[in-house]
Amino acid sequence: MRMANPVNVADTTAAAASPSSFAIAGWVAAAALLVVAVGVSIVHFREQPAPVPQRQRFLIAPPEQTSFHGFAVVSPDGRYVVFAAGGAEGDRLWVRPLDALESRPLDGTDGVTGRPFWSFDSRQVVFSAQNKLKKVDISGGPAQTLCDLTTFPSVYGGFWTRDDRIVFGGPPGLRLVSAAGSPQSPVTVPDRARGEQFHITPFLLPDGRHFLYTRLAPGSDAGGIYVGALDAPAERQSTTRLLPDQYQSAYVPIADSSSRGYLLFVRENTLMARPFEADRQQFVGEAVPIAEELGNVVLNLAPDFSASSTGVLVYRTGATASRQLTWYDRQGKATGAAWNTGQYGELALSPDDTRVSVAIGQGLNDIWWFDFAAHRSARITSNPENDAAPVWSPKGDKILYASVKGPNTEFLIKAASGAGDEQLLQTFDHRPVSPTDWSRDGRFIVYVDRKDSRTLGDLWLLNMEGERKPARFLGTQFDEASAKFSPDGRYVAYVSDESGHSEVYVVTFPDPTGGKWPISSGGGYQPRWRRDGKELLYLTGDPSAATVMSVDVTLSPLFKVTVPRALFQAPTFFAGVGLLHRWDLTGDGQRFLINTAAGQASGPITVVLNWSEVLKQRVPMR
Repeated sequence: MRMANPVNVADTTAAAASPSSFAIAGWVAAAALLVVAVGVSIVHFREQPAPVPQRQRFLIAPPEQTSFHGFAVVSPDGRYVVFAAGGAEGDRLWVRPLDALESRPLDGTDGVTGRPFWSFDSRQVVFSAQNKLKKVDISGGPAQTLCDLTTFPSVYGGFWTRDDRIVFGGPPGLRLVSAAGSPQSPVTVPDRARGEQFHITPFLLPDGRHFLYTRLAPGSDAGGIYVGALDAPAERQSTTRLLPDQYQSAYVPIADSSSRGYLLFVRENTLMARPFEADRQQFVGEAVPIAEELGNVVLNLAPDFSASSTGVLVYRTGATASRQLTWYDRQGKATGAAWNTGQYGELALSPDDTRVSVAIGQGLNDIWWFDFAAHRSARITSNPENDAAPVWSPKGDKILYASVKGPNTEFLIKAASGAGDEQLLQTFDHRPVSPTDWSRDGRFIVYVDRKDSRTLGDLWLLNMEGERKPARFLGTQFDEASAKFSPDGRYVAYVSDESGHSEVYVVTFPDPTGGKWPISSGGGYQPRWRRDGKELLYLTGDPSAATVMSVDVTLSPLFKVTVPRALFQAPTFFAGVGLLHRWDLTGDGQRFLINTAAGQASGPITVVLNWSEVLKQRVPMR
């Protein structure tokens, strides 16, 4: 049309002036020159390089009177960010449209735990709360339950396929349910013999069949990022590792191709991008850093980032989950802090209630103890290994703990005074093992072992008076954990998922076939005995806001318990890698020491646009 206009103008002008033949020839020549000039301009315009996209960045602050308490995840279409934040009303999910200035809460998401994820169409969010997997529409409406989470109360990432299958991660491996709700079926199975604990953060690749996921195996060369297939048997997924980094990953295609793009992963708290061909599942270039100092959201082991296929990147920097050891009375009133805030993990009160042993650290923990009356502390271990699960000896003069050294776990004992070297008690090859209690007579140590890959966990014993040869105490096809000896040594309280939920049970000791009694009803974990054996307490409900439950116990002539009663709700700190030793109580049962969340010292959520297109100009692919 633009090229035709000059011709039309020439015809109109010629009719009005009655030009001569020479004038007409001149106009024709001028028109021809104009056509050529316009053509040359078009060709020149087409030869100009396209403008380079500019990377854009902005921040999202937590909603008023809240703080971030979990992950931030961008929707597949890059239009929304969902995140967990908490305040006076507890933790819940919030959604922030990127074209809006305010975030809004999602109803029905109270008590959210773990890492949420989106439906493929960016309309719904899948999350875990109250020991259930749920979904909620971001446009409104009630949350709907998809399935019970029988072996773990939280999920860590997942994806929703276009044919309405949902895959999510956790300790039993990746699991699959229907988007309409259905029983779970396995997608992957952790190889306990290789030290694998969890399979988490699956990410669906563009072909709709293959997915990235992370195998967590602390201290083992089995850990890292792998590629799985939805149509492969759970026990026969590929064992070829893409990367050794044991955090989440994501794939982002470049604008002109779905099969070529960047695989994002975290290395030493730096977000890296490496050119990746999704169809062949091969790298086609070297990794480059794109963001530094990513914050750690869970136990300082989970850097927080997320990416959409449209080139929107979301991450947080400087996040540190701070904890406080807090005293509570039987009415649930907080009566004071036992110590300063810190990176606390498992804890155990000494037999005389004057000290607490606790694991402290950011990923690689050491064991400390605090003396409440003298207000002093002592560091028991100082090494490059991860030390955890402290247990006091009956006299309070020694501390037993687990130390992860490469693919193996060692049980070590050290004098509580800190003097001398540690004593090696037992070595367990290629698997995580956790001590849970030491009998009052000093004869037995009970621990959770995953030696048998057919079960998640069994209860085993070490006899301290004999050859200290491990012996299985209780092992079924179900998951047993958190064992505690009764004060008189005749019973063991423990947790099992045999009913489909984690519940507390008691069996006779040393022969577990002598009697068995269910204790909790409606969920229970982390049992604790009062020192006189006349009360058994445990936690129930969501781990981030658990309820302390109590049953009265009669030990003789027959074992009897009363109906459980609730004492109070406690904001227990829950952090994704087990349910061991998060609380304890004094011998008289009047005071409770609980590892609570003390807030999140974190920066805002960072949103980056066009980063992948900018990176494409800078990092060539082979």
